Amino acid sequence: VSTQSTGNVQLRTRDTSGDFVFAVDHCFGIRGQGTIFTGTCLSGSVAVNGTIKIADTKLERKVKSMQVFHKSVDQVSAGDRAGICVTQFDAKLLERGLVYTGD
Repeated sequence: VSTQSTGNVQLRTRDTSGDFVFAVDHCFGIRGQGTIFTGTCLSGSVAVNGTIKIADTKLERKVKSMQVFHKSVDQVSAGDRAGICVTQFDAKLLERGLVYTGD
């Protein structure tokens, strides 16, 4: 872990290496858009059009879009609170859990 100093405050540089792991706090569907996972990225990073796996279901889905604090972004990385939109997933299958990349 590296740090950078700005005056009296030291900021940690985020480590985006390794597999993407996202802790899902809530999951809900939006008609015409898809299913939204809200939560916190615990490690790694994922970009729009990347593929994620939903832990309890063993399903893989493509990331359609993402938002961080109501702003569209192309990528989320460790430490970000975000909403991730996927298509063709029934929100009733997951309320809380993990989504990830890798094995």
